[in-house]
Amino acid sequence: MSEQQLNEKIGSLVLEYGNAKKRLREITDQVKHIAERLSAIANGMNASNPMAVNGPLSELPEDLTPAKIRGLMAEQNALSSRVRSLKSQLSDYGVDLS
Repeated sequence: MSEQQLNEKIGSLVLEYGNAKKRLREITDQVKHIAERLSAIANGMNASNPMAVNGPLSELPEDLTPAKIRGLMAEQNALSSRVRSLKSQLSDYGVDLS
């Protein structure tokens, strides 16, 4: 493999690694937002304050279903595996992503 091909391969792996890490952060942020909204709804219900429930309820995704959450979990698991694999591959090329 030529030096140029090696650099292109490493660059491609680094780019894919960065994109996967970014998507993992997006999923985490999305799930945290959902959890915060659900918590606010529970707090409003516990306080018997229906008005406190309306705001957080409207901030939940329209398509929030158990299947959606399972899909996010599956995507997160697949991405985590891919990140580990990419990190290992890059390590083989001497790239440390610690």
